[in-house]
Amino acid sequence: LKINDGTQKSPSLARVLPEMKQLRSLELVGGMRLMEPYLKKCTQLIQLDVKVDSEELEHAVRPLKNLCELEKLVVHCLTEIPTYFYDFHFSQLKRLEITVAGSDLHLLAGFLQNHPKLTDLTIFFNGPVDVEESWKILFSCRELDYLYRQDQVRLAANCVLTDIPPTLRELYWEVDGGVGMPVNHTLTRYQDIPIADNVRRHQTLVGLHFDFFQYF
Repeated sequence: LKINDGTQKSPSLARVLPEMKQLRSLELVGGMRLMEPYLKKCTQLIQLDVKVDSEELEHAVRPLKNLCELEKLVVHCLTEIPTYFYDFHFSQLKRLEITVAGSDLHLLAGFLQNHPKLTDLTIFFNGPVDVEESWKILFSCRELDYLYRQDQVRLAANCVLTDIPPTLRELYWEVDGGVGMPVNHTLTRYQDIPIADNVRRHQTLVGLHFDFFQYF
């Protein structure tokens, strides 16, 4: 179910959402200031996708504390998620997409440690971030199959990715400079470029950009 602008356009629908016991998936675009009291009662949800601006972010995040059964949580916002979010727990969470302040790395680390079932992770970093430490934290999710990372501050440094989760198949990260990985990595795609065979797995990922057309 998708609702645009919250209760401004669909006030009657918003009021009955908590009573829709078969409702499992919800997409909300704006209108969170008025939607907040109804969303916090939708404890039946297992998938939630929210698109908000900075002014409405807190209204979208506060209700999440009650939605403990979420398996998918996507919060689209240019502003980083409030720090109190990291105290929430979703026992079945498998997919997560949020914006994180570079200064909140330690909070993200604790949150990810408490959510070991994550297989699909998208993180947008705002502000300066410790590159090496941030990768250690992201790769602490040992069940990941898909990982997308984007940094607000354009990074320009050679980097070697180590201890990649053995389950990880797709990795997306835009960075200026070389990115290396272990010979025995298990990735099949980087930046939407297929890694065709084990022969090329020892090459730097940046080298794969230059060899893109040789795959076809």
